[in-house]
Amino acid sequence: MGNLFVLQGEQMDKYVGISNFQIPSASLSIFDTLSVIFWVPVYDRIIVPVARKYTGHENGFTQLQRMGIGLFISIFSMVSAAILELKRLEMVRRHNSYELKTVPLSIFWQAPQYFLIG
Repeated sequence: MGNLFVLQGEQMDKYVGISNFQIPSASLSIFDTLSVIFWVPVYDRIIVPVARKYTGHENGFTQLQRMGIGLFISIFSMVSAAILELKRLEMVRRHNSYELKTVPLSIFWQAPQYFLIG
């Protein structure tokens, strides 16, 4: 998934604001890290105690259940990437910009898919 997201980001507008500063497409993986920083305390303080009541398992979920939940959430990340790619290709068709290197669509539209991976 990481390679797909980076390649998708390479085709998007990487400029921030009106300056000449470009964001490298691989650096958006920071949203993955930010997502982990946000969700770990939520998981420990809220989700595990609630799950513990229903499952009776000390950790809330078994290792297999956690892996399954993670894989299920990653489906939504890929769906988000697919929708963004459809939008990007629609912009290419609409503006007839097949020869351009990038599409005028901000790379920050990739943030939700990285956030879901985290």
